Amino acid sequence: SDDPRNSRGFSEEENTVDNKENAMVWIMLGINFFCFVVIAVSYAMINIKNRRSSKSSGQDENPTRIRENRAIQARIAIIVGTDFACWVPFIIISSLHNLGLGSFDATYWYDTFA
Repeated sequence: SDDPRNSRGFSEEENTVDNKENAMVWIMLGINFFCFVVIAVSYAMINIKNRRSSKSSGQDENPTRIRENRAIQARIAIIVGTDFACWVPFIIISSLHNLGLGSFDATYWYDTFA
């Protein structure tokens, strides 16, 4: 067949195990990505609700409230940004490795981060 693993001497049983491992990696990557999206959307909703609450209460003109809102927005940005910085590179590198597009071995990353 056209599978490059066959030319390296892998048996059919090893290919089956490898396919199951690949499926598990994709499931874990999908779960990680889904969790990141849920976190990002949740914090975006908190930010939107905070702004609407300030406007409806008339506090959007209050300088103290404006500073507090900016501090909250900065915290939200830091939380989402650090989550993005931690997980998205892992998801991208693991996906490239799993697709055979990377020239690196990310197997160690699976044990460490997943």
